[in-house]
Amino acid sequence: MKKNENDVLSRDESFTNAVFYFVQALDIATQSAVDQCEYFGDYNVAWELLDELSSINFLVNEFPENFTEDELVKLNEISKALAVIPDSLLVEAKTRKENLIALENPVWEPIRTQSLIAIEIFKKRSLE
Repeated sequence: MKKNENDVLSRDESFTNAVFYFVQALDIATQSAVDQCEYFGDYNVAWELLDELSSINFLVNEFPENFTEDELVKLNEISKALAVIPDSLLVEAKTRKENLIALENPVWEPIRTQSLIAIEIFKKRSLE
């Protein structure tokens, strides 16, 4: 089935869409572990959060021209912080207790901090 040309997102629309969902993930990342569990329904919360935050790689690789060098450096810090999350924290978790064990690991602290910085980048851009 051939797609209608109107069904394809333009480059600008694709960027805007990706930013919208990434900022949502950033907001979730800044929340407490309990709030993150509630958002994702206590099911594989660490994996889900990592998956959503990993869209940063798409943004910086596909749209580098949309960011300043300083912004790219700051956004790449999130990517680096995500890369060190051990697989042992990304196991199947179906209970609040299992998810809290994964999310309360100190490895998430730099991600929370970097997420706050990234939110400010996108907030500043929306005011321009």
